Amino acid sequence: RVRRACGWLAVGACGAAGKGRMSAIRHLVRKEFLQFFRDRTMVGLLFGMPLLQVIVLGHAVSTDVRHVPAAVLDLDHTPQSREFVRRFGSTVYFNVERYPGSRRELTSLLDRGRVLVGAVVPRGFGRDIARGTPVRVQFLLDGQDARTASVALGYASRICAAYGLSVMPEAQRLQGAGG
Repeated sequence: RVRRACGWLAVGACGAAGKGRMSAIRHLVRKEFLQFFRDRTMVGLLFGMPLLQVIVLGHAVSTDVRHVPAAVLDLDHTPQSREFVRRFGSTVYFNVERYPGSRRELTSLLDRGRVLVGAVVPRGFGRDIARGTPVRVQFLLDGQDARTASVALGYASRICAAYGLSVMPEAQRLQGAGG
């Protein structure tokens, strides 16, 4: 019996003490909030600094990549390959600045940082387009800035897909005339 009585007393005492502590903590928090909002400097720092960071850093964090310096190695020199190169360079995403004569020269441009993207149009590009055969254009990217490289690769892939869709009817028309 004594044990039970002590247990009940202990629980009751803790409950009463817990309510008192919660009341004291609530009072302390309220007092600190009132004190904090009296100090205009602290209020300015609390709300002004995050707002300033959003304004200043919001412009720095842009995933848009435009006017990337590029080089194109056209190994085919057909009207189809020239049209592809024209479309590749006529976007706001890439500035085709160099037309190297060899893979070695293209690699050198990438290694020296003269361009960030290199495109290699393979031999037989025009022939394969006319046949309706899938053609692969190789893109070489400077990976020092991985974010820029991955965004640029995405843009280049979209340009290739758009070109492929635009020449598909021509390839089908040429196949129908020849067969």
